Amino acid sequence: MLHFLNGIHLQYEGGEGSLKYSFEVTPFANPNLIQTQISGADKISIAEDGSLIIQHRFGAIHESSPIAWQMIGDKKQFVQ
Repeated sequence: MLHFLNGIHLQYEGGEGSLKYSFEVTPFANPNLIQTQISGADKISIAEDGSLIIQHRFGAIHESSPIAWQMIGDKKQFVQ
């Protein structure tokens, strides 16, 4: 896990042609500080399922829609 910003950590996971990243936001850290930038895209669009489609000269990258949760004890609680 990589320290990204004050109280925010970035983790990458990958396998079989895919790459996933997660941000871990500690209590009282500001999640509004998280921003991403996409370079080299010819077109960026949002699919009906909420996923991001990034068109570039080598083809398309599909990034699934964001998921947010918080840990309460040892249980993952999904949030909107």
